[in-house]
Amino acid sequence: TNLEDNQYVLSPLSFEAKFRESDVAKCIEYPKYLIHSKLQSLSIKLSRTQLELSHRLASVVTPSTKIRPLFPEYRPLVPVSENAQEWWNYAFRCVGRLNRRRSWMEFYLAFQKRKKYLQLYKRHAYSEETSWLNGLNEFELSDLRRIEGDRSVGISGLMLWRSIADSEYEKEKQRREESSIVKRSILSNIFGSSTSKEKECDDIPITLSADELSELEGFTLDADQRLTEDSKYCDITFVLGSFQVHLLKSEHEPISSLDMGMVSTSFKANADGSYNFALSMLSLEASDRVTKNSFYPMVCRG
Repeated sequence: TNLEDNQYVLSPLSFEAKFRESDVAKCIEYPKYLIHSKLQSLSIKLSRTQLELSHRLASVVTPSTKIRPLFPEYRPLVPVSENAQEWWNYAFRCVGRLNRRRSWMEFYLAFQKRKKYLQLYKRHAYSEETSWLNGLNEFELSDLRRIEGDRSVGISGLMLWRSIADSEYEKEKQRREESSIVKRSILSNIFGSSTSKEKECDDIPITLSADELSELEGFTLDADQRLTEDSKYCDITFVLGSFQVHLLKSEHEPISSLDMGMVSTSFKANADGSYNFALSMLSLEASDRVTKNSFYPMVCRG
């Protein structure tokens, strides 16, 4: 069937997005972060029953701000009757966090998870590309999945750890290539060309120093702080081709409608804190067809 023959609550979408990040510390001609997105059209058609149902679903899905559990990342997912021990542990951790007696313990546990995850993820992601990283066995793979499924570690934390692991791999790879070139030249001068000895040199593990690790973490955490004050920080643009909302009767006859032309918005910020915001709308029409034979069927037009 053709798209025109179907009835959609939300019409099919066509969305485009572009993202670019600069790796230099001085961005004068172009911003460090460039984000351009475009949505061709957004059309919604709802009957009265569908509108009431959407309101009821929104009221159920919307989280309540009146009652919120303490430290939900520690809260067990099972009822108290099924596993009381987990709930006692949850209460113990919450009380320790409130009186700050477990702050250092929680920090130490997070440090242990981070240290273990960096090594497991690096081996899991790059073991097939290199000979000096061994793949994970079933036990280590289960540990990796367990840390990724740990609710006390947020998604932003996991992405930060992965960025550090990727940076560590690139640094280790660079050091290994430089060390391999030097050792090949020494071995070739002493023993002549030897493939087996070169392979043994490639398999020697390389450990990053504390200064190099801190340099990698600083590169990941403080990438935005290294920008010069005269640099451009970000350029964000969003364009919506058209926006339509139609409320229909049961016979798919329109009751009221809202038609909006092209909307474009942009936000540009500099490293010194200055910014520029712009918003433009091509057209806007709102019609009311509830009242029959009305002299003012158009509520607004602009």
